[in-house]
Amino acid sequence: MTMLEHPTGRHKNVRERSLTIPLPSRLGLAATVIAGVPFGIHLWFLFGGFFVHDDFLITYLAAQGSPLDVGYLFQNYNGHIAPGLFFVAWVVTAVAPLNFAAAMAPLLVVHLAALVVFWRLLVRCFGPRAALLLPFGVVAASPVILASTMWWAYALQLLPLLLAMFSALYCHVGYLRTGRRRDAILTLVWTVVGMAFFEKAALFVGLLFGVTVLLGPGVARAWVAHRKLWLVHLGLLAVYAVVYFGLASAPVHETEISGAQVVELARLMVVDTLFTPTLGFPVGSSVHEGSPALAEPVAALKLLGGLAALAVVVGGLVVGRGRAAWAWTLLAGYLVLDVVLVALARMPLIGPLIGLDIRYIADAVPVLVLCAAFAYLPPLGADGARPPRIPGRSLRVGLVALTAVVLAGATVSTVRLSPNLQFSASRAYVRTAGSALRPDMVVYDASVPSNVMIYWFGDQGRASRVIGLLPDAPRFDEPTATIFMLDGQGKPQEVKGVVNTVVAKPGPVPECGYPVTDQTTLVPLSGPVKGKRLIRLEYYTSAAGPVTINAGRASFTVPLQEGVHLLQLVTDAEFDRIDLRRAPGATAACLVGVIIGEPLV
Repeated sequence: MTMLEHPTGRHKNVRERSLTIPLPSRLGLAATVIAGVPFGIHLWFLFGGFFVHDDFLITYLAAQGSPLDVGYLFQNYNGHIAPGLFFVAWVVTAVAPLNFAAAMAPLLVVHLAALVVFWRLLVRCFGPRAALLLPFGVVAASPVILASTMWWAYALQLLPLLLAMFSALYCHVGYLRTGRRRDAILTLVWTVVGMAFFEKAALFVGLLFGVTVLLGPGVARAWVAHRKLWLVHLGLLAVYAVVYFGLASAPVHETEISGAQVVELARLMVVDTLFTPTLGFPVGSSVHEGSPALAEPVAALKLLGGLAALAVVVGGLVVGRGRAAWAWTLLAGYLVLDVVLVALARMPLIGPLIGLDIRYIADAVPVLVLCAAFAYLPPLGADGARPPRIPGRSLRVGLVALTAVVLAGATVSTVRLSPNLQFSASRAYVRTAGSALRPDMVVYDASVPSNVMIYWFGDQGRASRVIGLLPDAPRFDEPTATIFMLDGQGKPQEVKGVVNTVVAKPGPVPECGYPVTDQTTLVPLSGPVKGKRLIRLEYYTSAAGPVTINAGRASFTVPLQEGVHLLQLVTDAEFDRIDLRRAPGATAACLVGVIIGEPLV
């Protein structure tokens, strides 16, 4: 560390003191540049990013929830129990709802903190050496991490997980070096933090044990020497398992999984999606807009990626021998668990091609890099002796060249992948709706396009989830004379009629239809009504006043206006008649027409 000394003094009789300002070393500056360039590119693409899919539902749930509500924090969200995620979502939604920059800001801080801790972890394990710039750069510039965290909901899971992973490992290595109990406690704390955001933090204990073995004592001694610590970690894991499986519902899929599909999934996840872009081979994005999947590599790239992965593994075994064998075993165990989780929870929905989705393997990037570092570099000994320099100028130049090539390839991949994850269609939809809607407008809460919220969300993929938090949001599904529905671009269009109709049977009074008095009036329909529908009631009355309308389990009390009017109601109840009743003593109104169906614009 370079020091800059500056003499200071408040008075000539006061003893002169030295103000010491630490400046980063050349190695630290190099690491800063290596991390800063891809992070800056990531920021550039984030400026054009926006919410999509889960983001809208999570912010909607946050607006309805409370950080003091255990049910909100520990809700089962698509198989995830993530109280940390929902707490952060509540904070950013309360401060700046539907503001993408405000939502991403705390995650960018977490991202930077994770990079700092990862660098310190490498230095703590291997000492300050130039060779660390390659593994650090691979993580900092990883297109799998940078592109996947363009998606806010996933960034809320992955980035806190990575910070917790690196911090837990950093504290654990400190504990192994010094035996300080504080470091052991902090390791447990960071593990809990990771569990609060992503269930993959349950794998931390395996990583911690693996790193303990890699730092020298061997498997048996790693267990015996720290048996109490491992028992505490296993106890924590058991508690987490009880909480998780007690709250989360297991995925139910009717599709059977074959062994061949699992093998194909593993190849796609490990070779095509993890090793290929991580080793610097440029990859492209899926042709589907907004997809976090890679384009399936051409045959030549598949071959090169597979050969490169094999070369890295074999090269590590040649250089690191037994240490490398354990490092690759640790990596293999982690990857097996990653693949099994995807095979059980996601592959039945899409098939093996889900293996090209970068979200499902992004957490393995730093594990791959750390294991490779242990395979090729001897860790610091217990005495903390400074590691030797890389022998030979040509070897050092080659390492610099390799670092530059890998980082350049990773940057190309990031530039290719990120635009598809800016979700421009979703941004345009919300902006179009926001500029046209007013608080006094009523909108039929219909489904939104799949590039805004995919059809998998079912009834949750509605306009209220997407635009309900806008500053001048409209009202949804309320009784009104005029109702609008958003088209595919987010423009509000007035509903002019309905399709797939059910109508009222002819009324008993000519030119009045059904008189509505303070006695209940029954209006039979031409058929049953099921699902969400729009009820259009045509009426006239000489005296304004309230009326109560019942349609199955749905009930409305609304004012009738003097004269001839149209009243529109939204219901999702099941019914085959409508009941109406005015207030006692009110003048009769005439219900001259009832038509029910799906809105037509």
